[in-house]
Amino acid sequence: MLFSVIIPTYNRVVMLRRALESVWAQDFHDYEIVIADDGSRDGTMEYLESLGEKVRAFRQANAGPGAARNLAASHARGEYLAFLDSDDIWFPSTLGYYSKAICDFDRPAVVAGTGIAEGQENPHVGEMEYIPYLSMLDACDGYTPPVGGTPSVAVRRDVFEKVGGFYARNINAEDVDLWLRLGSENGFVRITRPPVFQQSYLEVSASRDMRAQVAGVDFVIDQERSQKYPGGAGFRGRRLRIITAMARSVSFECLAAGDFVNGFGLYCRSFSWQFTQVRVRYLIGYPVKLAWLRVRSFS
Repeated sequence: MLFSVIIPTYNRVVMLRRALESVWAQDFHDYEIVIADDGSRDGTMEYLESLGEKVRAFRQANAGPGAARNLAASHARGEYLAFLDSDDIWFPSTLGYYSKAICDFDRPAVVAGTGIAEGQENPHVGEMEYIPYLSMLDACDGYTPPVGGTPSVAVRRDVFEKVGGFYARNINAEDVDLWLRLGSENGFVRITRPPVFQQSYLEVSASRDMRAQVAGVDFVIDQERSQKYPGGAGFRGRRLRIITAMARSVSFECLAAGDFVNGFGLYCRSFSWQFTQVRVRYLIGYPVKLAWLRVRSFS
């Protein structure tokens, strides 16, 4: 079996049905579906049990998407783990594109594509275009990992197990942490077009989301400082470009949410790395904006 489709879900039974329909509609059929129910209370397990042998479903107490993906992956039998979130959908050719990339480039460690937003029409259909790299770090030429989202990624199962899977604590950025830990594994194929999934944007609690975002950036900073990510000094600049971009983005989101303490904390924790990245506007502008917002809050 080539693919184990890994789907974590939590209280999204209606959207889960749509995600599963997109898997069953695949043109490529050498796969199994493994679902981890992260403690849902909306009848998810009853629905999954009604599907019989069409899926393999497992349940855990609510622990977050990283732990849920790990649970499903621990029961997988496919050579590759293809990740799909329960609120997103694949296009019919997604697994076929993954399969072609895997065959054309001698079973790389990771294959990743791009996604489009809900309501946006797929602008590129037809023949797949892709770029092979020695590793994911070799493809890191911007401010984010070269991955269009977790539902656009297939990871060889032995490599996933080798690096330890997703970080299981319920924080954001558990995906970025995994991509960085996979950074030097042999073989990465980036599918540049067409997109392989469509992403849904659900409303979540702003305060909970902000705490999870801050915790996620803090964790990735700690991992880099502890030299937990591969690539050594040669790829340090690429890793820092991604990490500092995360810190900048979340620190400004903290300001917008009125969380001045955590925002300034991220600014301070990443200050020396921002300096090496020559982020002058951020280094000067952030404390100025923070001071202005604090004065406004007291007026």
